Amino acid sequence: MLTIEQKKARKLGIGGSDAAAICGVSKFRTPLQVYLDKISDVEEEEEYNPVFERGHLLEGIIRLAFEKRMNMNVRVCNATITPAAFDEYFMLSNVDGIITKQYKENCFVDDAIFEAKTSNIWTKDFYLGEIPNDYFVQVQHYMHSRALNMSYIAVLSSDQRYFDFVCRLLNICNIDDVAEAIKEDIEIHEVPRDDVFIKDMIEVQKNFWNNHVLKRIPPDPVNVSDMNILFPKDIKNKSVVASQAVIDLCMQRLMFSKKTKVFQKEIDPIDKG
Repeated sequence: MLTIEQKKARKLGIGGSDAAAICGVSKFRTPLQVYLDKISDVEEEEEYNPVFERGHLLEGIIRLAFEKRMNMNVRVCNATITPAAFDEYFMLSNVDGIITKQYKENCFVDDAIFEAKTSNIWTKDFYLGEIPNDYFVQVQHYMHSRALNMSYIAVLSSDQRYFDFVCRLLNICNIDDVAEAIKEDIEIHEVPRDDVFIKDMIEVQKNFWNNHVLKRIPPDPVNVSDMNILFPKDIKNKSVVASQAVIDLCMQRLMFSKKTKVFQKEIDPIDKG
């Protein structure tokens, strides 16, 4: 879960979940919603989302179960990382963990991205082993930012009763025992780096950041909710003071409208004749 400092920092760039939304594959947000979040100076309180809350509560136990299942070491990393390229400074990376491998005695190096997910078995987010597009974009974003070539997504799929049961176990049992008990329940998906996709993704993000966020130009709406945000309904008994530019345009239209009526009076007799 992001800290207050990380929430403030993410307004300075594009994170992994932002990348999915900007690429148009997020189930939760549109490019316009990401844009409005980036240009806002106010840190709005996040609405309660049971899916996000469940993921936060179970992230640690999924990570530990993954370590036991795969015999790998996962380092929790709270730092925000950006790519080395100067013109990609806005690409931010906050991952669930970094899988490390031993280089030599007492020396470990970063080897892969680790992401923990929960999935409702009835929605089949990971149907037939395919990962959702938004998760694919997310880990490709992270691999580019961290200069790594592999990601592992560990997924705990079940229904709400099972998730509630695991959470209750964590309150009364040792976390290692719970992780040992559920390690065979998690699905593990390996996602290799895709440089062809990453190249296109970077261009999409550059366009979004440089031509929309920095220039304060909203991206095109993609659904009805976006349309309502950009073009809200009239509010009764509320007036807006027009700028001088708008007044000048209105005066020009009025003048042209009068001239049109005069010309039409001259045209009508000709047409009748």
